[in-house]
Amino acid sequence: MSAIGDFISPPEDRCGPCMFQAYLVSIFNLASVLWTACIGHCLYRAVRHHDMDVQRFEIRYHIFAWGLPLILALIPSNGMYGYDNGACWILEKYAYMRFIQFYIPLIFVIIFNAMIYSQLIASLRVVLGSTENQETRERDMEAFWRMGLYPVVLVICWFFPIINRLHNFANPDGPVYELYMLHRVFASCQGLFNCLVYGMNRTVREKLPEVFCCRSSSADDDTDEGGGGIQMAQARAAASASDRDPESGSKPADAPEDSDGDRARGSAPASDAV
Repeated sequence: MSAIGDFISPPEDRCGPCMFQAYLVSIFNLASVLWTACIGHCLYRAVRHHDMDVQRFEIRYHIFAWGLPLILALIPSNGMYGYDNGACWILEKYAYMRFIQFYIPLIFVIIFNAMIYSQLIASLRVVLGSTENQETRERDMEAFWRMGLYPVVLVICWFFPIINRLHNFANPDGPVYELYMLHRVFASCQGLFNCLVYGMNRTVREKLPEVFCCRSSSADDDTDEGGGGIQMAQARAAASASDRDPESGSKPADAPEDSDGDRARGSAPASDAV
């Protein structure tokens, strides 16, 4: 949702679209970060505490991940929001409020995720050491590496934005273009990286060929029907004709085959083109 704000071009400072963009960025950027902490807590309860009823935390996760950004978005007065450096958000002269609203919670979430996932990785390491089944071991190893990537995504996406905002705070009159470019590129990649790390598990990877190759499969089926399918139809027609013709000397398809001679005289073999 915060990406929608990137497509808004406010006609003037502190107008309706400008304020709409500022609130979108304030609420949804932080919410996307807080949800990673909720996912980490959910995995921690399930793996470390063997809690099979993590659904009971769902309402609390929603209150936390949506309520805190909403409260923090309402803290700055209207005078603190405005058009600055290509977008509407908290103005440069109120840099401390940027840290209160977003960057301090972000840093806390990064630390929290690092602590949570380090404990989860330690637990999985013990499990890997006691697993003898190769398939189970490979599945656990995949989970092991994916969990290690969860906190890394936040660090990669928000390292340059943090550095850029610290530089803005220390030197508000000397913005660095390269830092702003790295800031925008990596911050915008959070959704992509989350998709790759959180969503690209083994089950999803196995389903992707079925989703993206459906047209190819349909074309293959048509080819089979046009080529091997004709052979199958011919074989079935021959079998049906021999069943109906008492003088053909062949046995019905469902008759038992007693000898090699019977099999030789039987109905045409089924085609394995399909």
